[in-house]
Amino acid sequence: MDMGAAEAAIIRLRAAHRWNPPPPATAMEILETDRLEIPHSRMVAWLLTPSGSHGLGPRLLKALLTRADRPDLAHTLATDRVHVQREVPLPATAEHPDRRADIVIWADGTPVVIEMKVASKEHEEQTHDLAGHFRALHDAPAFLYLTLDGSHAQDNAFRPMRLLDLAADLRQALHTGPTPDPALHHPGRATAADYLETLERLTHMTPTSRSTAEFWLRHGDDEVFAQAKKAAWALLRRLPELTAAALTERGALTDDLVLQQRLDTVHGERTRNERVVLLGRRDWLTDGHLTAGVGLAVRERLTADDDRWTTHNKPFHGIWIADPRLRKPLLAAPRLTEPWGNWGANWDYFDLALPDPSPDLDPEQTYANRAADLLLHLWTEHHTPLAHLLTTTDGPGYGS
Repeated sequence: MDMGAAEAAIIRLRAAHRWNPPPPATAMEILETDRLEIPHSRMVAWLLTPSGSHGLGPRLLKALLTRADRPDLAHTLATDRVHVQREVPLPATAEHPDRRADIVIWADGTPVVIEMKVASKEHEEQTHDLAGHFRALHDAPAFLYLTLDGSHAQDNAFRPMRLLDLAADLRQALHTGPTPDPALHHPGRATAADYLETLERLTHMTPTSRSTAEFWLRHGDDEVFAQAKKAAWALLRRLPELTAAALTERGALTDDLVLQQRLDTVHGERTRNERVVLLGRRDWLTDGHLTAGVGLAVRERLTADDDRWTTHNKPFHGIWIADPRLRKPLLAAPRLTEPWGNWGANWDYFDLALPDPSPDLDPEQTYANRAADLLLHLWTEHHTPLAHLLTTTDGPGYGS
């Protein structure tokens, strides 16, 4: 792997804002519903309704009927004879008391059944039940299995279709559709365009995704990147220890200020171990352990083989309090609103950005010095009100 060429490519992509994934921007991303099935099925059902406020008429529906291998319906479609239903219940059985069809389009009396899967898998016999039910109602129903990856349904009557295909059809419909009526269709057309952006992000077809794909195809090397990831994990695992050393070298500790490293286990949706370095007052010690302080933590991997790198693996900092009654929103500029373990609600992620690389740059020392500066800043800003909070059992709380 030519690291120089890869680095130059990354610099170009960053300058063009095509390297880092874009932050949440579409309505579904902001509401964190972009991987939930029901919001997608609602949007798709609305877009397939010819009279919908999107103003696209039957364009998307005709494209979908063609993909369902029913061009006959697409060519003869009478929009006034189209009825779109959602969450259509099937007769209950002992085995499946709540079986439903996600979307059913009645096109000139013919049922077109769409089963959607975004982040879930098909339930046992689900498409078999759907196919059997609608075949009993009509001699030639159409079936589509609309998924993120184009998976095949258990019942072969369902034709596989990718959300990527839906995005292509919606893009074409928006491109060829009539100019929206400002009074009737303008907000709906904006909603359709917003959903297209959601689909493109979800299916990795944004300009950023395409640019990073090209980067990987040109410069990707699994072995090199695997070694880099292992080195990064090792560096982060040592960060609390390196931060403690940096604080000690600066002479930051006094008779009243103590430094402590600890290993915490946090139980939640997943149990995680955290390596923590804390600054606190000596009189906050109980049985030799700090009961509060400001600190930095690194979450350990779930297993030795789990080398996935996500935001949740980044080091984080904040105010640490052992007593759950006293955990409040404790940082001045809150980013996060949920407490985690023994940390107050407004803990925040540690900045891992580095200056432009040079032969003299030592990432370990850079991060350690940055973390030491951060903890000293947090201590200066928060130790007095934190001390007040700790000495007030049922008092007004932090910052009062």
